[in-house]
Amino acid sequence: MGKIKKRNSVIQSLFRLFRKIRFRAPELDGAAKKCRLMYVVNETKRVVYLLWIYTHEEFRTRPSDDDLRREFVGIQQEPEQEQV
Repeated sequence: MGKIKKRNSVIQSLFRLFRKIRFRAPELDGAAKKCRLMYVVNETKRVVYLLWIYTHEEFRTRPSDDDLRREFVGIQQEPEQEQV
């Protein structure tokens, strides 16, 4: 049970570092013009993780919380990569 609470606290801390950039894609039409790029910043490691890039044609509002949570868990479980 303690492991689950620890994982949830890590996910919650990642949510606090969650960011979204809004931009328009002039070459697209309609709702597809409204684009979003979602990312998380790990300030300790100085790493930016891309979570999702989408248009409002694909998602009326944004990806679901469950989809985003899966991405956060994937980031948490990502093995350390050696910097070159």
